Amino acid sequence: MLDSKLPDNAASRLSASQATEAAPFGRHSPTTRLWTRLLQTTDPHPLQVALMSKDTIIRILRVMIGGKFLRSGHSIPQRTSQWLWALLARLPELGELNHTEVGWIRDLGRRAVLLGRSLAEMAALRDELADDGFGVNDNVDASSSDEEVVAEAVEDEEEDGGEEHDTLPATGNRTAENAVLNSSSPAPIIISQIENEVPTGQGDEDEDDGEIKETSDDSEDEDVAMDIASDSEADEGEIVEQNDDAAALEEAKRNLLARLAESENDRRQEEERRDARMNMRATLTMILTVAGEFYGQRDLLEFRGPFVGM
Repeated sequence: MLDSKLPDNAASRLSASQATEAAPFGRHSPTTRLWTRLLQTTDPHPLQVALMSKDTIIRILRVMIGGKFLRSGHSIPQRTSQWLWALLARLPELGELNHTEVGWIRDLGRRAVLLGRSLAEMAALRDELADDGFGVNDNVDASSSDEEVVAEAVEDEEEDGGEEHDTLPATGNRTAENAVLNSSSPAPIIISQIENEVPTGQGDEDEDDGEIKETSDDSEDEDVAMDIASDSEADEGEIVEQNDDAAALEEAKRNLLARLAESENDRRQEEERRDARMNMRATLTMILTVAGEFYGQRDLLEFRGPFVGM
């Protein structure tokens, strides 16, 4: 379609932002500023590219080479890849280009080689770190959770504490009692310090019985009141416990939803990174193929490698 005959009103079908010309470079030339903005904000239109001349295409490629479109440390957006595909597809055959114009195509291929080498080095570094197991604790089983590890540690401490408690020597009255029980001598007679006290008389017992009878009714009332109070406290405790369970359930739901959202976000970010790597690798391979196969720069073809680091 890019090489087919265009209708007479082709230019009128394009909007003002779809420029088809790039002025020669110079001190006051707007080409670099204009096309840097267009390459970043607009998509190539087939009719727009078909109306471009050879000189315009070479100048736009020079803007891409000299800007941040193909710099190490910067990814290649899909829009930039689309522009590269369109511009290289619109270029004429090798016999229609002079030595300087072919040189710019070779410079584009050299830039692709540098970017590809950076990708390969980063992939090798990532594989090396993965083989070394950096950040993995060998003393912790990966299948165990944090709660299991803490529980096992607590059980070990309790076992150690229990053993130490059993082996402690007996002291105080316990030692005296064991000495008495294990001794072969007669047990000593323990004389009470209050043996000379006068025993309580029978009359006092009768008075105490009377007081107990008088206070029995009051005790029953107090017991009933205490039972009612305990029942109400138990009901309040059940209500508080139910409220705590409901709050814990809601908190668990929120945490679960947050983890699911975070996991989905991580998955999307990983897909975006993978798509960006695939797009960059495909774009670099396309540049090297066009420069090597169609414009005689065959020494650049050896830098085409497998899609490493995808």
